[in-house]
Amino acid sequence: MWKKALYIATGVILAVATVVTNTNGLSDRNIDNYKNAAQMQEELAAQTFKDYQMTDYPVSFFDGTYDYVVTGGAQKQNIKRRKPVLGGFVGTAYEVEGHYEIILPTVEQFGGMVDMISATQIVSTEGNDTRDRVDYGDEEHITTIFHEGFHAWQMSNFEQEIVECLHGRSFADENFGESLIVEEIDNNPIIVAYYEQEMAMLKKVLLSDSMEEMRAGLAEYKRIDNERKGLLSEDVLILEDYYERIEGTAYYIESKAYEMLKSQEAYQAYYVEPIDTYTKGSHKYYSMGMVKCRIMDKLNPGWQDTYTFAESLTEVLYQQAE
Repeated sequence: MWKKALYIATGVILAVATVVTNTNGLSDRNIDNYKNAAQMQEELAAQTFKDYQMTDYPVSFFDGTYDYVVTGGAQKQNIKRRKPVLGGFVGTAYEVEGHYEIILPTVEQFGGMVDMISATQIVSTEGNDTRDRVDYGDEEHITTIFHEGFHAWQMSNFEQEIVECLHGRSFADENFGESLIVEEIDNNPIIVAYYEQEMAMLKKVLLSDSMEEMRAGLAEYKRIDNERKGLLSEDVLILEDYYERIEGTAYYIESKAYEMLKSQEAYQAYYVEPIDTYTKGSHKYYSMGMVKCRIMDKLNPGWQDTYTFAESLTEVLYQQAE
């Protein structure tokens, strides 16, 4: 049961509609995106979590009618068509017949939905993250594969740790989830102000080239964060930790892939510049988790080698800053 609930929490559910129906098979664009992701996975792993290999998991592309399940790797791909496991417009990691798969729309479906929504706006039911990209293209599709693939890796290797970080809570409970964040955090201007201070401080730390300045900034961040958390309920604290720990690390992987595919400047513009802009819903924790991972890259490269998702990112960050 928790796996089905977790799918709702970790998957980026972009809409419940589809755009076009394709009955002509999987396009070369999607196959090339799979191949390109497979070709870069070793370099990405070397920079992040060395055991994460996207090709360990089937990638299922939904074209509006069928799933096309791709396995193999960069050199040879096996493609199987089937009736959709989920259907609809969803990107997620999902358990299918005892193993996890990366399930997402085809790049054409993604691009068509982005156009339908508002020219170039990506919408998540988990928040109001509406930052513009020029469009949704092949590079963005590859980063989505890596993001959702990371969830498949998390759930295949750290299931117990993920369960335990929820402390018995379930996303199947209507009182635990997005609505609680909106009610207790987004609608409270005092909490919002604290959060804005925290993100501004983390952004300053990330952009600093001085180890002394970074540690001083993290000390100030810790002070502000402790004050803010003293105002929150236990359920909200658990949610924040969960989203940072699970989604923040996946967003970190996504940002690394995006930087490799595009450029450092493109990464800075999309992932770093908006950090201190407040967003409602849970997506702000994706950014907070991502920036903490990026800061730890500077403090102690290779921190990922011993990270098992048993501790919060905040705890590990403080350890690395000592």
